[in-house]
Amino acid sequence: MFPGKSAIIGHARIQEVLSRMLEHNTLPHALLFVGSQGLGKTALAQVLFKHLIDSQAPLQNHPDYLEVDRLLDEKTGKRKTSISVKQIRELTRRLGLTSLSDGWKIVFFEQAQYLSKGAANALLKTLEEPKGKTLFLFCVSSLEQVPATIASRCQVMRFNRVPREQICEGLVRRGLS
Repeated sequence: MFPGKSAIIGHARIQEVLSRMLEHNTLPHALLFVGSQGLGKTALAQVLFKHLIDSQAPLQNHPDYLEVDRLLDEKTGKRKTSISVKQIRELTRRLGLTSLSDGWKIVFFEQAQYLSKGAANALLKTLEEPKGKTLFLFCVSSLEQVPATIASRCQVMRFNRVPREQICEGLVRRGLS
């Protein structure tokens, strides 16, 4: 059973697929979660990550969890416009190291639409042939937001709106009126 089934409302089909992958040890090395913002892609991803890493510490503190996002511009204090090639090269270097917990290494692109073309190209080799138990998870609102070269190397999971009735039932099961 998928570890988040009781914590996540909706997306039963995706949870079932992930559950079977975990049960049969067939989790792909790259997943692409596609769906509008606010549907639960990140929440579901984090439940999966916590299960794979099996740590009580916050994910951000785990040495085998790597989150890739746009950096802050030192001059303006604002986020840069894209994820750079330099960031991907540093990521590739870190992925070349052995897992500190002898388990999964996880790379999370919560906003994969910000990958620059050069960064996406720099990631391809690593994405095609990851070392050991490595999981890349990309999140986007639409498939067109990520280069086709990235999407073609991922198992795509489409998130849809959770029906209002399911949300109400899930909240009532949690003791809310």
